[in-house]
Amino acid sequence: MNKIILSGISLSLLLGATGAFAADVPPPPPPPDRPMLENVLKAPRFSPKHFEEKLHLTKEQKERAKEIREEGREKLKPIMEEMKALRKKADEIRKDNMEEFEKILTPEQRKILKSFEKGRHKKPIKPHKDID
Repeated sequence: MNKIILSGISLSLLLGATGAFAADVPPPPPPPDRPMLENVLKAPRFSPKHFEEKLHLTKEQKERAKEIREEGREKLKPIMEEMKALRKKADEIRKDNMEEFEKILTPEQRKILKSFEKGRHKKPIKPHKDID
């Protein structure tokens, strides 16, 4: 019986002391204000139909909005193609650099390097996916 009471008192003192130390830790500072663009980029993306319904667009506005989207898409096409080509070129340079680097390694160092890659990546390193 005495052991139970003594254990209870010890536990109470231990928990009370822990709480006292925890009370001395100041709370973390509030996050800084985020720039407007960051908020916009994190906002949910809405479909054209969502905008049409929520903004109560007229038939003419819907038609013009569709034209604007299509024009924008056409303007972006060549840029996206350039990005695709640049991404491919960058992947080729990375691959060539790795091949050159591996040439200066001993066979044992190559084994170690391969083990790094296996541990770091569950899947083999692949070039960026093309955006269509």
